[in-house]
Amino acid sequence: MAHPPHSYHVSFSPAFGQTSHELVLLELTDDIQRSLEEGRDVFIKGDPAADGDAVLCTDDKTYELRINETSNPKFLAVPCEPPPGPIPPTVPQADCTETLPMASGTTPMDVDPPQGAAAAAAGAEEAQKGDGDGGVEERGLIIMSKCLSEISPIPTVPRVTQVGRVLQQIKLQGQQLDEGDQEGRARLRRRSTTAALAYDVQASRSQLEAYLAAQNNLVEIEGEWRVIDEDHVYSTIDLTLSHVTAGRFPADAIPLHDLCDALKDTDDDTQGADKGQFDTSPEVVHKILTPYLIPPPLLQPPSSNPTLALDRTQVQRFIGLNVLYTNKKSGEEHLTTEAFKQRWRQKMGPWTNEQQQEGASRGGGGGVATSPSGWSQGRSSGSIERDGADWEGLPIDLLSGQYYLLFEEQQLPVVVYMDEKALAIDPKQRLQAMIDVKSVWTRRELHGYLSPVLPPHTKLDSFIMDNTRPTDITVVLREEKDEAGNSVQETVVVKAYTSKLLTKRDMDARKKALAESRKAREQEYLYS
Repeated sequence: MAHPPHSYHVSFSPAFGQTSHELVLLELTDDIQRSLEEGRDVFIKGDPAADGDAVLCTDDKTYELRINETSNPKFLAVPCEPPPGPIPPTVPQADCTETLPMASGTTPMDVDPPQGAAAAAAGAEEAQKGDGDGGVEERGLIIMSKCLSEISPIPTVPRVTQVGRVLQQIKLQGQQLDEGDQEGRARLRRRSTTAALAYDVQASRSQLEAYLAAQNNLVEIEGEWRVIDEDHVYSTIDLTLSHVTAGRFPADAIPLHDLCDALKDTDDDTQGADKGQFDTSPEVVHKILTPYLIPPPLLQPPSSNPTLALDRTQVQRFIGLNVLYTNKKSGEEHLTTEAFKQRWRQKMGPWTNEQQQEGASRGGGGGVATSPSGWSQGRSSGSIERDGADWEGLPIDLLSGQYYLLFEEQQLPVVVYMDEKALAIDPKQRLQAMIDVKSVWTRRELHGYLSPVLPPHTKLDSFIMDNTRPTDITVVLREEKDEAGNSVQETVVVKAYTSKLLTKRDMDARKKALAESRKAREQEYLYS
């Protein structure tokens, strides 16, 4: 049997039009809807620095909230009893916004005002066919509020790097407290727990916990998360490797407590202001070394004195990072690719494998002279096209997102340390900050700095195509003296990318200003 036709009597609530009754619609993904139906927490979190957009977080996902503006009016209405009295079978055009007979299965927004009479007649005819009595079911709607816009949740990367900023702010606030302000210190300690960070940081609880576990400069002591100083991190790892290479501990069986005692002895032998500055407790040392260890088959707490095994690949990564970090800290910014390769290879020493040793013998990294005729041997042209440098077997991909190259005409590229976590989280803001540092970037560099912050399902090549324009740059790969004592350079043309807003004149001006600034810093460094 056909459903009887029905008509709506639509009216406005007395509260309609008040600001407090204007709403925004939130679209629900399957994950968000499931979380709400199961009673799990769903949070909308603002940026702790109050300079970013809000995100929505479930237990294990983070969503960017994208506002969709529309010119079509949308209203929120609730069912109600229709008013008493008969409703006419047809409605004049002028009154169709108040009472509109409609065919079954349609909504008020489906019928345009000029079609009101035709719809009413069709509904009446359908009722006569279905029931034989021509009855029209009467329904009522009250429009309560206007929907200003819609919000669509888009999966995005968690803003977990906010953890360091939040903890640093807590640390600075603690330094400003009086020594006797125990209540203030207790309040700050409560803000640095995992539960408190879950409220402040724009990430889901599971994403936050995974990040806290993976970062070796964050340690939890008595339920309170603390930031370990960067110098402390590098010094602890560097001293550990020194003890291993000196033969005091085997690389695959380092007793944690014995290592802590050795590090404490080294700290006790330190003279001057640095004495006693490093925490050599098992919890701190173990957390610092975690990224450079082979995961044990059974997880053991630091208090049980576990035996640690160093991961050769991760140790190579640290040695390369340490070269960059030490160079930046010393103020010696002019570190060419050749100098960097030589220092990295020399410090790796026993940590290199056979393939890397062969690369060193071909590339001259071990101090063996190489003639210009041998420059093309043992090189991956594809790698050079992506990066603008010949790394001669060194595992440069391990340093992705930690360095970039400065290119200048007729000079070897300069390697500069820059941690990707220090940049903005928003991909477009990060790209703009990178363009402000230097005007052209190779694809390898873009991959290292942009991939960690690109939303899921966003391809790097598509993002590069949409936000940059390609350009060619000439890069010096090698520079040596020939038999006559003349300088001989090998160059290659590398595909790079720059901002769509930068013209060639802008790029030349930036390049000139950068060269002048570096020359001034070098002179200041030499005379200091």
